This record gives sequence, structure tokens and C-alpha cells, in this order.
Amino acid sequence: MAIRSLYIGYAKVECTTEQIKNKMDEFFQDNLVSSVDERIRKDSANKPFKIFFIHFGKVNVSLQRFFDALSKVPFLRIHPWTVLFNNRNHLKNETSFLKEKNDDYWNDLSHEFLCD
Repeated sequence: MAIRSLYIGYAKVECTTEQIKNKMDEFFQDNLVSSVDERIRKDSANKPFKIFFIHFGKVNVSLQRFFDALSKVPFLRIHPWTVLFNNRNHLKNETSFLKEKNDDYWNDLSHEFLCD
């Protein structure tokens, strides 16, 4: 069974993948995060910010409880971020990405860890 991945739809542009990994591992009290992917976007005022995809190598009790709670609501908070399950809709019809990598990579990434 594939492990669900999480999505952060807004973080300050200064935020790094290492900070996300460290905060998630601290929050879930284990070394669970296998990788974090980032993408830079621009808001309506043309100011950059980042989105993140958090992938897990394993699940502990704390993460499973978080997944269970998140399955009942649209989002949860892990301060300072709003966290959702990663799903197809996060990149659907997205045109405001800065061109850092081939967009096919990011579309594939958004589908890679889905549990349908």
C-alpha cells in the first residue's frame, strides 16, 4: 500500500525543504519524511512563494492519526502551514508556476503517491 503524501499550498519563499522535513519529523516525533519537493509560484501581486509536497518513507502512530483526522476535514494546520493531502487538483490547470523544471515532472509528482 502506498503512503499518502501531504501538500502545503503556501509558504514563504525563504522556506527550505530542509526546514519542512525537520518540522514534519519533529511534529510526528520520528524520522518519517523521505523527501520534500518544492515549487515556486507567484501570487496575484507577482510576489513569489513556495508550495511543497511532503513524502513519507514510513508511518507511525502519530502520522496515522494525522491522516485519519485529515480524512475528515479539508485541511489541518502544522504551524505555520496549512496542510492537505496531496491530490490531482493541486496542479490541475496551474499556469502561474515559474519555469524551474519541466511541468510534466510536477504533474507526475502530484499523482505519484495517490491512494485511490
